[in-house]
Amino acid sequence: MGESSWNTYKHFCDTYEKLLSKITKENKYVIIGADQNIYLLKVKESRDTSDFVDTNFSSIVPTITRPTRVTHNTATLIDIFVSYNMIDRLK
Repeated sequence: MGESSWNTYKHFCDTYEKLLSKITKENKYVIIGADQNIYLLKVKESRDTSDFVDTNFSSIVPTITRPTRVTHNTATLIDIFVSYNMIDRLK
């Protein structure tokens, strides 16, 4: 990852972390969907992905956990839908 890409990624993670902190502090009901291009299937291979998952999925729940794009040779999971506080709301 080039320096400008790293700075953009770092800015995104910092902003996202602040948003999630506010959501959890205010106990909001939230669903977030995005094409974040963070390769969640490579959590064991990528420190950046591992850090993102550790930081963000401790307070929110991913609703998609299987690949969203599959070809004969590859499978990726870059589309992220997460929720916070929705399970109790749906009961």
